[in-house]
Amino acid sequence: MEGFWSACGALPDLGSNTNPLGYKLSWAPASLIGASKRSARIMVGGSQVGYPDGETYQHPSLVEIDDLGCFEVYANADSLPYIEGYGISGVKDIYRGTLRYPGWCELISAMQQLRLFEEDVRDFSGRTHASLIREAIGVTGAQGPLGEQVAQYLGLPVYSAVVEKLEWLCLFDETPVAPEKGSIMDVVSRRYAEKLQFSPGERDLVVMRHRYDVFFPETGKRKRITATMVQTGSVDADTAIHRADDGNPDGRCGASGSVRHGDGKRGSDPDDEGDLQTRPRGAGRRGHALPGDGRGASGLAGLKRRQSNSTTGGPLIGGLLSYHRKAPTISYCFFALHTLSYNRITNLCDTQEGFVDES
Repeated sequence: MEGFWSACGALPDLGSNTNPLGYKLSWAPASLIGASKRSARIMVGGSQVGYPDGETYQHPSLVEIDDLGCFEVYANADSLPYIEGYGISGVKDIYRGTLRYPGWCELISAMQQLRLFEEDVRDFSGRTHASLIREAIGVTGAQGPLGEQVAQYLGLPVYSAVVEKLEWLCLFDETPVAPEKGSIMDVVSRRYAEKLQFSPGERDLVVMRHRYDVFFPETGKRKRITATMVQTGSVDADTAIHRADDGNPDGRCGASGSVRHGDGKRGSDPDDEGDLQTRPRGAGRRGHALPGDGRGASGLAGLKRRQSNSTTGGPLIGGLLSYHRKAPTISYCFFALHTLSYNRITNLCDTQEGFVDES
């Protein structure tokens, strides 16, 4: 195996994507903010590439998922330990990423510039959200439209979507800061908790994609193996994260870092450094079987099965599955891996001269 690329996102479903941030909370807002400052490390062409202290948000790319459109992807946490864990020491490229709707990385980068994720505890008694923003950009008193001043500070046009999103979060409002004693990060966490909630009747979405770049020395051929999972869940009944939190009998996906949702359901941090990627969630988007329900070759579900090839079985990923048995909480990558080992490959492209990716 020469390359392994993994990206996943826990998001509102397309029909429930009703706010300008393109995101709603299926896990703790404080954890979401914590991910906004997380360092990341990947490998490209055999060389390590590091993005310290949230710099990863300055290096997004786009990936297209069939029937869903384009998503933004950014490197998340440290990918390198998985080389040893998965037994793929010959890999030259490894990438662990998170999927978001486009525009997320630009917003987070702007919020970093405004130092909205600082953790120093302060006394905010008598302060307003607008006064904190004016302090961040070095403005004293109300000297004009705050949105225009923020745009100027960030080097953005006044009509920038980033400025509109910050205003939508009520960070420009002359409203009292809560909590009165805490950090700027706590203040933003409160804004997230109030503004990014799912409403009754809405659905959440998990999208996961894995790519395996494989070289066969005996033939000189290279193959890119692509696996895609799309799942949704209902916030009224059972969220997909909640379904994935019920343990992992028979190879099902377990969970760690669980949190409580506003509806009382348990969920999990999809950016937890202990897991390669997010948890599969909820009822299948197109009637796929649910994990462990007995349907399908392994009781796992959600992968689009387009093409199988007998050369892609156990030896290629057997070592990875062995590691999964030792560390079942690192299971969200293995949702796809485990299914591949039983149900072969969702898509396979083969060329003598290099990889041809799925579109």
